[in-house]
Amino acid sequence: TWVLPASLGASAILFNKANATGAGYPYQAYVTTWGGLAFRSYNAVGAELFTIATAGGLVAVGTWTHLAFVRFGSTFTVYVKGVASGSATYSGYLPTHVFPMSIGAYSNGDAPFSGHIDEFRFTKGAARYTANFTPPTEAFPNSATEPVKSAYAATPTPLGTPATLAASIRQACGSAASPLAT
Repeated sequence: TWVLPASLGASAILFNKANATGAGYPYQAYVTTWGGLAFRSYNAVGAELFTIATAGGLVAVGTWTHLAFVRFGSTFTVYVKGVASGSATYSGYLPTHVFPMSIGAYSNGDAPFSGHIDEFRFTKGAARYTANFTPPTEAFPNSATEPVKSAYAATPTPLGTPATLAASIRQACGSAASPLAT
């Protein structure tokens, strides 16, 4: 995921799966007021399971920054510009609440990310990065006909073309030139 903050005011949600009242977050990731990142997970009654908090100054206003939030086994790692910048260990399952997945703010619109989000990808069941890496310089290689396997269906379900999905995210979070070659 690439982010381009327009400002660093209050902590701003990058993505989360939570209800609108704030009780019980299976997981959430946000940019802090000082340009750091946080990834947190809570159980159904709001007790924290683990938190990753990076140093400040990793995400700057007006600069595209590549971020990856990865689980590999029992290790959760936050990568900034391809470098592991924080980690935590948790061996249990993340809660599977029925709350909606939101990008760029809570589902009720609170704690909005001010800026642009590009190439957001959520992958279940595969750790894309397990060590430091060079951030991608091209858009995801998915084709318009490549289906995404849903955890709820016996057969893969197309989610739309990459251009359609990117347009939906840009509409929700604003539009700006992508940091990637197209």
